[in-house]
Amino acid sequence: MSVIVRGYRFGSDDWEQLDELIEAEAGDLNRDEWDALELSRKLQELADPNSLGRRTSNLLLAYDGDRLAGFVALRRHYGDRHDHIADLRLHVRREYRSNGVGAKLLRRALWWADRNNITRVVATPYLDPNRPPLAWVSKPVDFFEQHGFDLEGVQYKAARLLDGTYTDVALMARVI
Repeated sequence: MSVIVRGYRFGSDDWEQLDELIEAEAGDLNRDEWDALELSRKLQELADPNSLGRRTSNLLLAYDGDRLAGFVALRRHYGDRHDHIADLRLHVRREYRSNGVGAKLLRRALWWADRNNITRVVATPYLDPNRPPLAWVSKPVDFFEQHGFDLEGVQYKAARLLDGTYTDVALMARVI
């Protein structure tokens, strides 16, 4: 597997690939404010070269040949007091997980953040709803901790899952 990370190419078939990934992995993607319908619209806004969002945010794609393996989106906060902060959304297709694709995407996103004066990157991975109470360990939390993020807190029942149940969300940040 030879995965290449690159920026979104306006006018290419990247958009069709993103839509297909979002539809195929809806169970993983539509559990927070970036739900499947909104995710498509928000990513398109980030990718539009005429959009203010394109200049203040970034969308990177990981391709294995001609197949989209994952993406990372950074969305910068607005306002003088908060424009040093960006929210990070990272997703890797199930079959590409644990193969370094997420790490590659995250490294490129952090490189971009550093060069655009973003000093705080925030990730909000979900915690396993079946974990014991007060147990913060999960694969996404471990992944982000391995890449320099700190667990700053937990939001209880902060995300509603597709089945109508709730899960907790970890609040993690990396200060660059």
